[in-house]
Amino acid sequence: MGRGKKWRRDEDVSLATAYAAVASSGVKDGPFFWDVVRSRVQSARSVRALRNRWVLMSHEVKVFVQYLNRIEAQGASEEVAAVERAMSNFRETKGRDFEFISCWDIVRKCHETRRGGGEAEETEEEVEEGDESGASTAQIAAADTAEVAEYEVQTPIGAAVADEKEERTKAGTKTKRSASPRTTLPATDDLMFVQQQLVSEMRRKNDLQEDELALKLFGEGRESNESQHFFKLLKRKKLLLLEKEVEELEIAQQRLRQRRC
Repeated sequence: MGRGKKWRRDEDVSLATAYAAVASSGVKDGPFFWDVVRSRVQSARSVRALRNRWVLMSHEVKVFVQYLNRIEAQGASEEVAAVERAMSNFRETKGRDFEFISCWDIVRKCHETRRGGGEAEETEEEVEEGDESGASTAQIAAADTAEVAEYEVQTPIGAAVADEKEERTKAGTKTKRSASPRTTLPATDDLMFVQQQLVSEMRRKNDLQEDELALKLFGEGRESNESQHFFKLLKRKKLLLLEKEVEELEIAQQRLRQRRC
């Protein structure tokens, strides 16, 4: 299988911008989510390629945020200095630069806007299948898990951030950054959303596999009453799922229109 075109930095930024905008619009998990992302990006790449790239991107961002949280816990008060130190730690441990700093910034700022009741900034642009990021995602994830064991958070991300803040409060450490969720909660909350979406995607794939097995089983004797009843129920199931997804998409579009008014 051939490898797709190498991803450019502007493509990553465009993907992050589109993802943040769609997530803030209220579109929920499901096939429509990535269809909407792809339409905003106006990409020649497939939905699968975009999703694979996002999985890689979100994993790299998660590791970077773990470094950043660790530095903040040590009492770093200057935001720029803390970010630079986190990038330096990432480079030293991984042997490569953290290339998604702009994407991380987009996602966290979008989250801040939503928390403040404002309107998320929207942009569009983007870009195929068999993409090289999909092939390397599992390898990078496995390597990172081993390399960053000392930084890895074993509890849920949100709980870990809360525990970290509590420890700093007990120690009497008060910094500008501990009072602001700008570089911790926004990024980690969005990563939790990504993880939930990945779980949903896995469930959807499992459902599809079950449907395929059932089709093979009942497809052999289509004339039987059981087979006819099965295909009738399967058709009804697909229609109900499609109606639900269309309804969620319409609700999300309505919310966007209301925000623009």
